[in-house]
Amino acid sequence: MTPAGGSRFPATARTIAERRHYIVMEGREVFKGAVTAMAASSLEAISKSGLQPGDIDLVVPHQANQRIIEATARRLKVPMDGVVMNIARYGNTSAASIPIAMAEAWEQGQIRPGQQLLLTAFGAGLAWGSLVLDWTLPPPAEPSSEEPTRSALPIVNALRDGSLWEGLEMLPPLGAGRVEAVG
Repeated sequence: MTPAGGSRFPATARTIAERRHYIVMEGREVFKGAVTAMAASSLEAISKSGLQPGDIDLVVPHQANQRIIEATARRLKVPMDGVVMNIARYGNTSAASIPIAMAEAWEQGQIRPGQQLLLTAFGAGLAWGSLVLDWTLPPPAEPSSEEPTRSALPIVNALRDGSLWEGLEMLPPLGAGRVEAVG
């Protein structure tokens, strides 16, 4: 949460001096909540898919925090070699973390047709979710042995330096959506 800001606690010399306009969080509680939510929603997704936890071939978690990923894997009783993890290369890439991890695992031949993948996430707004995916796409002609993959790195770098958005108008043009009074 942000303790100050908005109309309830507008910026004043005091709130700025007290650094009340910065995000604060209860780290331990968020950690516990993330692990609990990811594990519980994973087990629910597995069950609703008509599978057992042992039927999952690979877990692709949101890459928010290495400790959260490891604790979730322990709770699910999944060895770390059955978990895709690339947070050390990119950090937390937010909503892009699962697609980037899947692309890398597929390019490296770690994901193959017929595998049951478990995707699980916990993120902004303390939202979470999991799903089981039956993978059908064949591997690329030649699995990549490069780390990081060539396909993901330009996207990650462009996200980091902001160049991904260059030339894109993120706001509507002035006057767009304006309602005129008639009569």
